[in-house]
Formats: sequence, C-alpha cells, structure tokens
Amino acid sequence: MADISIDPEWVTDYARRLERVSEDLGEVGQTVHVDGVGAETFGELGVEVGTDTAYAEVCDHLDSQLARGREVLLAASVALRNVARVHLAHDEDSAAALNRSGADSA
Repeated sequence: MADISIDPEWVTDYARRLERVSEDLGEVGQTVHVDGVGAETFGELGVEVGTDTAYAEVCDHLDSQLARGREVLLAASVALRNVARVHLAHDEDSAAALNRSGADSA
C-alpha cells in the first residue's frame, strides 16, 4: 500500500473555500432568480408559441441546478473537513505513540 501524505490544514482551508463558493452560488441564485415574468413580456407571438412557458421551465431548471451545485459543494466541504479531522487525529495518535515509546526507552 502506498503512503499518502495529507496536510490537514490545507484540506481544511480548501473546505472553507468550497463553503464560501457555495454561499456565493446561493447569492447568485437569489440575484438571477426572476418571479412573475408574465406572458405579456414576450408579446403576442411569444404567447402564441409558448415562449413564456419555455422561459419559466428554463428558469426552474437553472434554479434547481444552482441549488444542486450548492448542495454538492457543501457536501464536499463537509467530507473534506472529515478527511482532515481523521488525518489530524491519526497524526496526533502517531505522535503520542512515538512520545510514549521514547519515554519508555529513556
């Protein structure tokens, strides 16, 4: 098995960045979300061909994609924090074991 080196501080910092990006996506979603675009916005021809309905469907799809992207980034942030926590605990356990073994041999 290959040894893997992980810097828990770097991983935790990256998790924080993902969380901030997720928050930014939430703000973008609130900024670009438009309620109440009526059929009259697209004119008579637009109503006739269903542009208003298509526009509403696209808006809903984009809203859901932004929400899903935010959820994924938050989940990744949580997972990375857990990875960092596990590796930090392992490092601390290893250091304690080394200290104990050094104290025993003295």
